[in-house]
Formats: sequence, structure tokens, C-alpha cells
Amino acid sequence: MKVWRFLGLILLGGLVGGVISIVFNIANGFHFVTLKLENNQVMMTITFITLLIILLLFIYSLWIQRKALVCKQYIYQNKVDSDTDLLEKEGEQLFWQVGMLMYGQYTVLFIYCFILVLGNASDRFLWYIPFVVFVTSLSVLPYNFFVRKYDQRFPKVGEKQYTEKVLAIMDEGERHITLLSMYKTYSINISLLIIGIIVLGCYSISSQSNQSVGMFILIVLFIYNAFAYMLKVRNFYKI
Repeated sequence: MKVWRFLGLILLGGLVGGVISIVFNIANGFHFVTLKLENNQVMMTITFITLLIILLLFIYSLWIQRKALVCKQYIYQNKVDSDTDLLEKEGEQLFWQVGMLMYGQYTVLFIYCFILVLGNASDRFLWYIPFVVFVTSLSVLPYNFFVRKYDQRFPKVGEKQYTEKVLAIMDEGERHITLLSMYKTYSINISLLIIGIIVLGCYSISSQSNQSVGMFILIVLFIYNAFAYMLKVRNFYKI
């Protein structure tokens, strides 16, 4: 099973690499970004659509939060009910769904920024980004209050030893899944940072576009992610 999975990943990687190579050949290497967002009406339309999507996600998130809190309240009031286990699982699913919606709003924001960069938007539209960031930040603010309402054992945002306290309130199964997922994410992030640094360096040289700021940020992130983890593990075994 693992062999077929490994071969499948190799095949998928080769397919994606082949598609990227074909696109680059057709588009004459890295010199493919010719779009120019100069029209104020187009920019307003893109911004409006982005804000609308963020608003819809926000409203849906509030609805899911309400369902999760109602579910949690019912569990507290009916602890001997035979359906308690099912309701508890449903409540946990709703809880994590709210978190996914929050990150979905940030994803929409980042895609919006990417569209502006891809379209070489004029600097007179620069103020659009802080405005959308401000709206997004306001829309995700209720999530912090929801977490504490759902489970008062959750530490406050910015509290000391936040990660340790969150892990402490989990049972053994939840802690195992969380740590396993975090380690897999950590490994993938390291790989993506390496690929990102190499690709950005090649793009900078090929397009004669100075990307030193972007490369510096990626290198700092790589050093922090790689060595911070390694040093903490090393200190654990230190005599």
C-alpha cells in the first residue's frame, strides 16, 4: 500500500511538473505576467467580490458558532442523555469547522492580494489592501470569544504557555492526532519553504526582477522553523 502511495505521489509530482514546464514554455519562461490592473471599476469590482465572500463566510461562521454553543449547552444540561456522545462529536465537528471558516477568510484575503500582485496593480490602489485586511480582521475577531464560550478551559489569546495549556485540555486521542498533524505539517512546510526559496531565486534571476525581500523572508522563516524545533528537541536530551 505504501509503495503504491509513493508511486502515486511520484506520478502526481511528475504530472504537475510537466504541466508547469509546458505552461512556462508556452508563456516564454517567467515573462508571462502582462496583465495590468489600471481600471478603477475593475479594481472596485474585485474588491467588492472579495468583501462579499468574506462577509458571507463571516455570517456562515456565526451561524455555525451558534449551533456549536447550543449543542454544548444541551450536553451540559443533559449529561445522562444517551445521545450525549453523538452530540459531543457533532459539537466538536462544528467547533473545528468554525476554525476552518476563519482560515478560509484569510485565504480569500491572500488570494485577493495575489490577484493584485499578479495584475501589476497601480500603487494608487495600495490602500485597498489595508482596508480589506481591516475588514477581515474584524470578521475573525468573534472567533476568539467563541473559543472561550465553547470551552472555558481554553487559555486566552497571547497567554503564557498557550500551546501547552491547549494540549493539556485534550484527551490522549486528541493530543496524539494534534501532535501527529502538527509534525506532518511542519515537515511539509519545511519542504515547501525550500522549494519556494529555489523557485523565487530562479524567478528573480530569469525575470531580472529583484526578489531579495521575498527571499529574505522565506529564508528567515526556514531558519526559524527548522532550527527552533531542532534546538528544542536537542535541549530536551541535554544532560
